[in-house]
Parts: sequence; C-alpha cells; structure tokens
Amino acid sequence: RDGGNYPCGMAKAQATGEAQWILSADEYSSLAAFKRSTDEEETTQRYKATGLVQSLGMRLKLPQTTIATAQVFLHRFYIRETFKAFPSAELAPAVVFLASKVEEHPRKLKDVLHDSPLSPERVLQLEKIILQTVCFDLTVTHPYRFVFRIVKGLRDVPDELVQSAWIVVNDSYRTTLCIRVPSKSVAAGAFCYAAEKKGLDVASLAADAVTDQLILDCPRAEVQGS
Repeated sequence: RDGGNYPCGMAKAQATGEAQWILSADEYSSLAAFKRSTDEEETTQRYKATGLVQSLGMRLKLPQTTIATAQVFLHRFYIRETFKAFPSAELAPAVVFLASKVEEHPRKLKDVLHDSPLSPERVLQLEKIILQTVCFDLTVTHPYRFVFRIVKGLRDVPDELVQSAWIVVNDSYRTTLCIRVPSKSVAAGAFCYAAEKKGLDVASLAADAVTDQLILDCPRAEVQGS
C-alpha cells in the first residue's frame, strides 16, 4: 500500500523506530489538509476512535498497556489513511484484536465481535490492511516504562502523584500525543503536569541527573494542551 503521506521504507525521511511516527506541528497540519479536514476535526475523530478502542478493551478485560498499544496502532494507521475510507467503528475491533495478540493477551475473535455487525472475515481483512499500512512495524514504546524510571529517580514521591501521572499517561492515548511527542517526553510531561496540578515542584524531587534532565525537557505545554 502506498500509505498516504509516507510510503513504507520512506517514512519520515528514513527515520527509524518511534521517531518515524512522530509528526511536527506542520506535518500534522499537512496531514489534516491531505485528508481535507481541519486539525480540530482530525483530532476529534481520533478522540472518538480511541474511545471506541478503550471501551472495547475494557469490555474484554485487557490490560491497559494492551489497550494503549491498540490505540497507538490506530493513531499510526490514520497517519496514512482516512476515516472516510476506514470508519473507526470498523477499525477499532481490528486494532484491538491485533494488539491483543502482539501483547500476548489474545482474545477470541468471536468475543471481540460480540454484538458487532462486522463479520470475522472483515476484521481479518482489516488486520492485513493495518499491518501493510504501518509497514509491519508493531513495536510500541510506551511512556509507562519511563514513568517507572522517573519514580525511581525521585525522592519521597507521593503515591498520589504517581497515580495522577499514570492517569495522565492513560488519557494521553485519547489525544495525538503518541504521534507528536516521544514516549519518554510524554512520561516526563505527565509528571510535570500532575505535580503542578497538586502544587508540587517536581524538579526539586529529582534525585539524579538523568531524572533531572527528563524533568527539564518535559513538554508541559503539549501535555496540558492535549
């Protein structure tokens, strides 16, 4: 598949790993223009689509990380395809089914499609299209691992701050952060945002240079604005 803006093997000027899926503000605007929509319309459609994924994943009792992987697959897919060509109501079950296998928490297709008008054949077809569209790149680096890294590098971090940061990370998948900001920065931004909401100076809690740099580089504006 040609894949809209970035054909396989040519994504983001030969960028590799997570970097090939991170769009600048101009690239995101160009993406919306390519789809003949506004940035706001594109973001709203993604919010609704990831909500479908979240609801389905919770019904299937999937771990949050598996649900997050499905949401990342969805965001990446819609970098190269449109909601008009692939309605989110169809794509959501397919990304959940795929993510459940990738993250080794497989669910039976009949359970994924419970009360859904989609046929098993259509979901399997969509799964193949998703794989081709994301160039078979199923590697996802989640912010959760960096949340743990930050926790280890903080002194006397309140439990409620960790919980709040975790919730911010969970909520970030409903936004476009995973295709606009590297996962390490999302984790740091979540901590900064959660700390500021609680009136804490998270930088003063940093116990080592690595954590201190993470906090200094955190994208407060992007996380708060999302």
